[in-house]
Amino acid sequence: MFVTRGITFIFSHNYEKSMKRQCVNLELPNHLEVLVNRAVELVRQFDENSRVRENADLFVKFHIVPVNTVLKINEQSVSVSINALNIAAITRDGIIIKYPNAQFINCKKYLKDARGDHMYITDYMSTAVGILNQFYGYFICGQVLNYLILSHETLHNGSLLKHLRCDLGKCIKLLNQLLNTILCCVTYRNDAYGSLTHRVLLDLTEKLGGKVIIMLMVGEDCTYLGVIDGNYIINV
Repeated sequence: MFVTRGITFIFSHNYEKSMKRQCVNLELPNHLEVLVNRAVELVRQFDENSRVRENADLFVKFHIVPVNTVLKINEQSVSVSINALNIAAITRDGIIIKYPNAQFINCKKYLKDARGDHMYITDYMSTAVGILNQFYGYFICGQVLNYLILSHETLHNGSLLKHLRCDLGKCIKLLNQLLNTILCCVTYRNDAYGSLTHRVLLDLTEKLGGKVIIMLMVGEDCTYLGVIDGNYIINV
């Protein structure tokens, strides 16, 4: 349980049936439907997992989750209603709520490899926060978020792809690496990577305005990310 300025975060485990039911009935505006449909095409073409490629439509839409299946928000509390192994709330003040648990990704590797890639990380974060804002009211699994980013970049000739200079198949791998680096900066603290972590979090919080990014790790291969309103002072 976490306490913010008069707001409490509570965790419960009864989520799976509700999530499945509501994921099937997504109702998105036309411009987001276009992004989703393009993302489905990209999954069919480039995902490494053959089963995911065969079920691309379900894979993408199942992992775009209405916020009310993840959070219950009222004046007194914000309840997290999925079985999160790790949670972080990031505000413009740069203060992070963490619910640490076992790490599932090799943070030392990602942070070591990323030391020279801060420019790419900054460009990625700018695009990712923009997509999360467009999908306000939803939480998105990180892998699907990256396909939506790739969808946006290919449809709108975005600058991120120009900076990365890679073909689409390699780009999705790189986007996943960049996201894992950011997740490590948020959830893994080590003095050896303090400078990189500080720059990443500073860049991230500057893009938030009055909003909060919630990150919910639910398994080794999926962290849900979403944006909610609020300006919380965090007391761990």
